[in-house]
Amino acid sequence: MEILNIITVKEDSVQCDVLVKVMSQCVLFEKCDPYRIINSSGFCLCSYSFGEEIYTRKEYDRALGIIIKGKATVYKDNQSKRVIMRQLAVRDTFGAAALFGSTERYASTICASGKQTQVAFVSQALMKELMEQNFEIAERYIIFLSDRIRFLNEKLDLHTSGSAHDKLLSYLRSRKNEGAVNMQRLSKELDIGRATLYRAVDRLWQEGLIEKDGKSIVLIENKKEEDQT
Repeated sequence: MEILNIITVKEDSVQCDVLVKVMSQCVLFEKCDPYRIINSSGFCLCSYSFGEEIYTRKEYDRALGIIIKGKATVYKDNQSKRVIMRQLAVRDTFGAAALFGSTERYASTICASGKQTQVAFVSQALMKELMEQNFEIAERYIIFLSDRIRFLNEKLDLHTSGSAHDKLLSYLRSRKNEGAVNMQRLSKELDIGRATLYRAVDRLWQEGLIEKDGKSIVLIENKKEEDQT
């Protein structure tokens, strides 16, 4: 990990513009002055190389993370297995649930999955200050946490589904706004072997629930919604 000098970043007009743009587009800070956040002592920018751990169950900060550049992957360690829970892209955030929590352990492991991933961190103290000054930020934070709970409940439903067929169908329905889904990604996220996955795909195709598009599949009810708009 490399902690970037924020003064140097601000002197680089291109890099500064990217930072300001992403912070402005982050759902929690859309109504904030990004320079107010960036110029605060509770803000820092870090760079991670591919595969480097950003947060682990034992090592994390009471800070909200925002992906500025690159991407990251959220894993859940389950005995000897590491299960992919979520992919983080630019503007995505993490650490919200632990920001004001009392637990000493983080819920998952987050690793950089881009060649160079930059993450902005907003400290607990700065978040508290922003919330006190602007209630809309506090409201957005509550909505964000509610959405995360809903997402995790969907994940729980997915992993407790009995068969590969049921897991796949539940997953596709929970991602109805994402369009076509790559088979390799499905195999990793569902923790299903390729052969089992292909059998489940064939069954859904025979049932008329999906369409095949090369190495990707699309839930037909999603496609119908797109065609009607």
